[in-house]
Amino acid sequence: MKRKTTIRKNSERRELTVERSFAMPAQLAWEGWTEPKHITKWWGPKGWTTTVYEMDVRSGGVWRYSLKADDNSGAVAYCRAIYETVEAPSKLVYIDTFADNEWNLVPDSEMHTTVLFEEKNAGTRIRIVTRFATNEQLDNAEAMGMIEGFTDAYDRLEEYLETLIGGNDTMETVISKDGTQIAYTKQGTGPALILVSSAAADQQDASSIAEHLSTNFTVYNYDRRGRGRSTDTAPYEPAREVEDIEALIAAAGGQALLFGSSSGAVLALEAANLLGDSVAKLYLYEPPFIINDSRKPVPGDYVEHLNALIEAGKRSEAVEYFASEALGIPEEYIAT
Repeated sequence: MKRKTTIRKNSERRELTVERSFAMPAQLAWEGWTEPKHITKWWGPKGWTTTVYEMDVRSGGVWRYSLKADDNSGAVAYCRAIYETVEAPSKLVYIDTFADNEWNLVPDSEMHTTVLFEEKNAGTRIRIVTRFATNEQLDNAEAMGMIEGFTDAYDRLEEYLETLIGGNDTMETVISKDGTQIAYTKQGTGPALILVSSAAADQQDASSIAEHLSTNFTVYNYDRRGRGRSTDTAPYEPAREVEDIEALIAAAGGQALLFGSSSGAVLALEAANLLGDSVAKLYLYEPPFIINDSRKPVPGDYVEHLNALIEAGKRSEAVEYFASEALGIPEEYIAT
């Protein structure tokens, strides 16, 4: 059931505030707002489709997108936003401006937008505060249906995220040693098997293989810390991820098989090394080890450079660097 949307108009501050509470963790709501694969599913009013051309969610990064009516009525709306503040998973601040189809900005169309994600009452309250340069712009935006548009978008966000989690009752959680909450799904019958996904994935990406394996195993498919519905605790250490696996093994009865993919295969190996007999068997898919000279090695300063990009908040550049230097993907195939 959709929850009530609260609308507040403040003419003195030239602000429009649109607020609603959702039955989902802040991390999931944040991902729904900051990842192109998600935001294209719900952004904008009902009956409109969003196309994202660029989405670099960092301070100074650019978000370019368009909105088009599904029935082709009216003109396509092009928008260009520049992020001012990015504080995952609690705060976004950006300047949103209308543009033409060549991305030239429309004069006097700037909107200063703040999006706040506040965990509250086993859910998340999302508050959008849009500030306009003049009261005339505020009144025009209201007359053009901005309130109805945000209300529709909230409805679509709620419906879309519910499809991702399949209903709140399908997710269970365990608490790792450092207090991090690890969310997982459980399905099937047979020996316990834990899926340890790759770094860029969450449990949704492994849902198909989980379903396939569930005919012979009790499959525990979890969001690695900092992804999906799992929380995170700084600073990051691979050992903490092994503790997450240990907590899942305990939930599974004290012993489990591990199926690791890519970097998840490395974590599965380390878990087997540290946790002994509680890891019954290992299945490793594409562990990222260079074992011969069939490909060029990564640069000598690869880890240091990658960490520097991440610490500087340049996550998109970090992914591009990983794709080119670690995966060996040609530059022309890497989106920028």
